[in-house]
Amino acid sequence: MPHSSSSSQILRALGDDRSGASAVIVGLSMVTVLGFVGLGIDVGASYVARRSAQNAADSAAFSAAAAVMAGTSNVTDQARAVAAAYGLRDGVDGVQVTVNTPPATGGQAGNAKAVEVIIARPGRRFFSVPFARAGGVIRARAVARYGAVGNACVVALNSTASASALETGSTDVKLVGCSLYANSTSSTALQLKGAATITADSVGLVGGYSLSNNAALNTTNGVHTGQAAIADPYKDVPLPAYSGCDFTGGSLPSGVYSNTGGRPLVFCNGLSISSGATVTLNPGTYIIDRGDLTVNGGATLKGQGVTLVFTSSTGSNYSTLHINGNATIDLSAPTSGPTQGMALYQDRRAPGGVENVFNGGSTQRIQGAIYFPSQKVTFSGGSSTTTPGCTQLLASEVAFKGNASLGINCAGTGVRMAGGAAPALVE
Repeated sequence: MPHSSSSSQILRALGDDRSGASAVIVGLSMVTVLGFVGLGIDVGASYVARRSAQNAADSAAFSAAAAVMAGTSNVTDQARAVAAAYGLRDGVDGVQVTVNTPPATGGQAGNAKAVEVIIARPGRRFFSVPFARAGGVIRARAVARYGAVGNACVVALNSTASASALETGSTDVKLVGCSLYANSTSSTALQLKGAATITADSVGLVGGYSLSNNAALNTTNGVHTGQAAIADPYKDVPLPAYSGCDFTGGSLPSGVYSNTGGRPLVFCNGLSISSGATVTLNPGTYIIDRGDLTVNGGATLKGQGVTLVFTSSTGSNYSTLHINGNATIDLSAPTSGPTQGMALYQDRRAPGGVENVFNGGSTQRIQGAIYFPSQKVTFSGGSSTTTPGCTQLLASEVAFKGNASLGINCAGTGVRMAGGAAPALVE
């Protein structure tokens, strides 16, 4: 019996012993903790994988849109090659790279000038497999659009003005194969009033627009608001150096004028060309230093390979341009040199609030850029351009109060393209 009593005591002691319980609890807790740690690591890895897939989709869509612009026919191969550079090769390890032109979904669905890239790949879990479902599918999508606003032949550069691009009356403006762009953030950056009509490839606006009465805005590729501001393509062109005055004030008689000794010919304190006079400028640069250049009715100003520069040597009374009724202008810009592509070039330092005018009945054939980045340019009362080939108008503000027709067929002219033709990610 003593033996039985001893056994009972041993069993009772073992039953009361709790020394291993904490180890079991700690062991079970560690499994849970490690599970959450693993889950956290996998969540972080999943985020990195999604971000990488999105970067690949963005780059693939942008590259595909650029390839379309460059004339590449197989944009799918282009997009998949870019995705592969990110380690996401179509058909390998469950990766799928789908390319849709035009996009099949989203805000650009059906837009022939947009490319959609969708990348799908299996998600992976490493540490949290016992605690979570399978990794699922990681999906990334991007859309790039090209040529939303084609090359612009009319650009209003002012960033804040209401009606920075304005058309009034019975004006009919035709932009042949090119676009109008306004950088103003105003909700009425473009205003059309009365029976005004604009016909263009497209219209691009940082802000918005308004139409009143019977005004009409006719575009082939749409009106695009909320766009990024267009860059000034001539902002880095330096003002030509010059000194002295070759002519001072007064009326310039008929004749042929040339640069001398390779330096610009300089007209100071205003210049006018009177009715009946024909002034021909040989190739070169011509400086109007202070005052107005006025071309009166019945006068003709012509020149090939020329740039007229409007400036001031004193920092005040910057020169401006006034083309009066029934005047004829026939100018083309140089195709090479510092001012290539620029027919009319006003100093950027000229003050705002001043108007440069092409008046009623005047006719212009200007091949090249009309560049007045700080001041307003107005086509008024029946003035018109002819033979829309390569005329580009860039000014702080632009107003049409007379008919005009401009085109941007500028190959080989030296004109710098302006516009939103470059591809951009939009989704």
